[in-house]
Amino acid sequence: MKQHLLLPLALMSHYVRPNFKLPQLTWLWILNNLFFVCVAEEALFRGLIQGGLAKLLPPKKIWAFFAIGVAALLFGLAHFKGGPAYMILAAIAGLFYGYAFWKANRIEAPILVHFSLNLIHFLAFSYPALVTP
Repeated sequence: MKQHLLLPLALMSHYVRPNFKLPQLTWLWILNNLFFVCVAEEALFRGLIQGGLAKLLPPKKIWAFFAIGVAALLFGLAHFKGGPAYMILAAIAGLFYGYAFWKANRIEAPILVHFSLNLIHFLAFSYPALVTP
């Protein structure tokens, strides 16, 4: 799986556009996003849901992929406030995060992948949370 395909997909769907910036209080966004978004979401979706399913299902690769898919689907659904495009992109991202968790067997892996994607998105592309009405 290639996570670097997610941002081009978001660009091609016109969900984001290039927008390089270094806003004030970037450090505050970084701390908030790392701890209250990435750690929290990965603990729930990868640690609890994917990890819990993996323990309940037979230890075969197909069932590991099933657990990744279920967690990714729920991750996408949890982002419903962003609309259908955001839900689809979040579900695709969830596949990458789930794969990282499965391969590394450590929760730090999807947290790092999730945070890296969010940081690149924040600094280099349009970011809906920064749009002022």
